[in-house]
Amino acid sequence: MSREERLLRWESVAISLPVVFKLPMSRGLVHDFFQFLVLPGSQDPTVDAKDGLCRHALFKTLRRVALGEARTFDSALIQMLQASYDKSVSATPGPYRDFLVSVKHVPLRLQ
Repeated sequence: MSREERLLRWESVAISLPVVFKLPMSRGLVHDFFQFLVLPGSQDPTVDAKDGLCRHALFKTLRRVALGEARTFDSALIQMLQASYDKSVSATPGPYRDFLVSVKHVPLRLQ
């Protein structure tokens, strides 16, 4: 399967999940909420908006941390994320949190 085909499969699944879980729908949110479903070797999604670029960069940083490849400057970002978790969509009761609970048994694929 090509990098483009892997990206297409991820986007296809990610677009159907907001419908099932009654989540808000936009390309940025789909990319943000479902980054963890990206198939290894997928082409990076096209991200045009600045906030989308920031989300994608954040995902790549968190992936480095999870793989034990964190850079020196990543520790400040980790501290900032830990301090703001209580206000995040992941911590707020609702459909996104329900979705996360329903997939907690799925192992992370970060490479």
